[in-house]
Order: sequence, then C-alpha cells, then structure tokens
Amino acid sequence: WYKDAGCTEKWDLTSDKVEENTKLYAGWEQEVVPSVEPSVEPSPSIEPSVEPSVEPSPSIEPSVEPSVEPSPSVEPSVAPSPEPSKEVAAVVPNVSVSTTVGSNISQSYTIKKGTEDFDLKDLTIRFYYEDSSKQDMNFWVDHAAINVNEAPWYVGYTSAVNAKVTDKYVEISFSESQMIGSGVLSIQTRMNHADWSACTGFEAGKTEVYYGGKLVNTVE
Repeated sequence: WYKDAGCTEKWDLTSDKVEENTKLYAGWEQEVVPSVEPSVEPSPSIEPSVEPSVEPSPSIEPSVEPSVEPSPSVEPSVAPSPEPSKEVAAVVPNVSVSTTVGSNISQSYTIKKGTEDFDLKDLTIRFYYEDSSKQDMNFWVDHAAINVNEAPWYVGYTSAVNAKVTDKYVEISFSESQMIGSGVLSIQTRMNHADWSACTGFEAGKTEVYYGGKLVNTVE
C-alpha cells in the first residue's frame, strides 16, 4: 500500500498510524503471463472498505475532555459554612432557672440581654430533669412579663410562651417577636405529675440555651 497515487511513498503498517480520513493506494504489480493478468486486477471494493474502517471515532475526544474538568460543586459547599455560625454565636442570651421541688415543681425563669440585644422569638430554652417515678408531667405557665426601665415599663408576655414537655426535658419557646433591649423577662411556671402524686423523685438537670436554632450556652 502507498500514500500517493504514483505509488512512490509506501505505507508502513507497523509505524504509520491513522489519525484522520486516509486514502491508501494499492501498488499492484502485473504478472508477465497474460492469462493471470485479469486475476490480479485490484478489486474496486477494497478501497472503500479501508476508508471507513480506519476513520477515528469522534466520540473519544469529548468523553475525555469533560472528565478532567474540576467539579464546581466543591467551592460553594465549603465557603458559606463559617459565616452563619459566627453570626449566631455572637448572640448569647443571659438565662437563669430557679427550681423548687415539693409536691409539685415551681420554677422561675429570668431572661435578659447577654452579649447583645436579641429577639425572644429566636430563643429556645431546654430544661432537663430526671424523675424516678416516670410519671407523665403537666406544665403550666402562670405568668410572664418584661419589666423595662423606660416606657412602656411593663410588657405582658404570658400568651407568647409555648412549652413542650417530654420525659427528659421541658422546652420553652416564644411565638411573638419582641426585642429584649434593657428589659428583664420573668416567667413563673409549675409542673406536677398527671396523677397529682408528689414529685419526690424529681431532680433538676442542666439548662440549654438555643438562639436561631443553634446551641449557644449550657447552664449546669
């Protein structure tokens, strides 16, 4: 096989490679005996069968190129995470809980500004306890109000206090937006067994303070 029509440049089957559409020329030599001449005529079907078979597959290039591109999904998932946690951690409300155990449980929650002003609606308090009797608990919010040293001096807040009671903790949250400012929120609550038996096996535990859904303080 030759690379040119004049059959002067041979095609080397061991070193030459097909990298694009390539046309090869058969350099047939005629036999001296006339009777053999027709049998050595190059078959016209050989030429087209070589051309398509050596054509490089166009699908190789695109399959390699995109696979080495760096994935753009790595950058956004890492970059935003440090900022929100710093912003939330800066707000640490000052929360204290006083618990008196008797036939029932009386509690006083005192909430005021800590590191900076905050919205009570974003605050959640979780008071943990242990009760050896394993009885169901009832919970009441008797009174809640914000006392401030300027007008309006007093803000009633009882209806905005929500409570969820489990066998491990009481979770207190607030349904109305209210900046604490220079005020102090006082909450008076009661707990007792659903069957009204004495809470002799009750033991107060830690208090967790959450702001914006993040744990910002634990009071032992």
